[in-house]
Amino acid sequence: KKFWMASRGPGALVSKVAQGMLDMADLAPALPHRLARLLSDLERGQVAVTARHEGLDDALHELERVANRVTLGVITAALIVGSAIAMTYYHPPGWEAVGGVIFITTFLMAVVFAARLLWVIWRTGRL
Repeated sequence: KKFWMASRGPGALVSKVAQGMLDMADLAPALPHRLARLLSDLERGQVAVTARHEGLDDALHELERVANRVTLGVITAALIVGSAIAMTYYHPPGWEAVGGVIFITTFLMAVVFAARLLWVIWRTGRL
């Protein structure tokens, strides 16, 4: 309670307001000249504003890694499900000669993608 009264009580508030008034009194005589200079710089296009976020690059990198893993998982699942459906229901003429090669190719791609995904997850230690 003593800390709050010392930092936020009426006495502290009066002190802060008094300091603000002194600062305004120091700033007031130069304010019109400073505003005029700022406006002329704005009109000439000589004012540049830049913003830089600290720590945003790390979060963006982590988000990209997560998105890549999800994408790889979805592609792997799509290859497995798609090849299973094709092998079950799609039998055009000549399918026996080409169907096995297509199925083996998509199955091997799915195995490689799944192995890569599992390796990345295992390597980072985040299951």
